[in-house]
Amino acid sequence: GRKLAGKSCRDEVVAALGVLRVRTGTQVFTVREVYAEMVAAGTGYAESTVFKTMQRMKEASKRPPTVQLERAEPDGFRIIDACADR
Repeated sequence: GRKLAGKSCRDEVVAALGVLRVRTGTQVFTVREVYAEMVAAGTGYAESTVFKTMQRMKEASKRPPTVQLERAEPDGFRIIDACADR
């Protein structure tokens, strides 16, 4: 049989950002914070993959989830897309 595709790294980053926003009430997150949340949720992605994914998320996405990030402060990223709450 065919194996169903799991969540993409982008999907997991978006989920982690949502959890962190609710828990911390802040809008700026480091790769390390996002990765730690993903590890707690059971991710199989490496921290370097999360970093690369978050870098790519600075560009507008052509597919859901349409969350877009921007650099904030020296180490952080901020969500700039209103669709992030989905």
